[in-house]
Amino acid sequence: MVPILVLLTVIIFVTIGLILSGRRETKPRTSIEEIRVTIPPQVIEQYLHPGHSWVLVKNGDAVAVGIDDFAQQFVGRLDAVELPVVGTIVQQGGSLATLEHAGRSVDAVAPVSGTVVEVNVMLQKNPGLINKSPYEGGWIARVRPSNLRVELRNLLRGVAADRWREAMRMQLFQWFAPSAGPVLQDGGRLAENFNDKLSDEEWERLARECFPLWTSSRQLNERGSSKTES
Repeated sequence: MVPILVLLTVIIFVTIGLILSGRRETKPRTSIEEIRVTIPPQVIEQYLHPGHSWVLVKNGDAVAVGIDDFAQQFVGRLDAVELPVVGTIVQQGGSLATLEHAGRSVDAVAPVSGTVVEVNVMLQKNPGLINKSPYEGGWIARVRPSNLRVELRNLLRGVAADRWREAMRMQLFQWFAPSAGPVLQDGGRLAENFNDKLSDEEWERLARECFPLWTSSRQLNERGSSKTES
């Protein structure tokens, strides 16, 4: 009798074990891959406009825009920056902001078209941020682009941008040779406030070639006079 009870007990426990094992196998298995949250990599790409401005493209609606290192060197230690008004619609290749140094100014070119949604108000109190950090702390505005995918084709990045920078450096040597000493530092970098050493004629020649929107004060006065006469 006892052996039979032992056998029945074993059979019962085995049966219960099989039932529980079957239930565990029917439950969905959760792996690390299944519970891991997939976050798309952040897209960060910088494009350069031949007019010496840049746009930083990230995930999101707005893009940051500013001027490149060459532009801040060319203008010199900034005395003031005339920022766009929030809500202003800018056009690629059109005016973004005005940079001023020692009575001379140039217009920074908008690298993309769109609506200005934010400006760097720190530049109003400290325009020198552009000189210290043209690609980061010295950004000028954030723009909600209107035709970004198409307009990026007009800009430079990667190897093309590097070759363009080198071409500009070589052109500087040609402009100032043979007396480039006071203007260029080692490696072809412009000396600080080098334009203070340039005559009005030299400044106009360089500004006209480097900045597509540059207009001399004389030309502005002539335009104003013609409008008044008409």
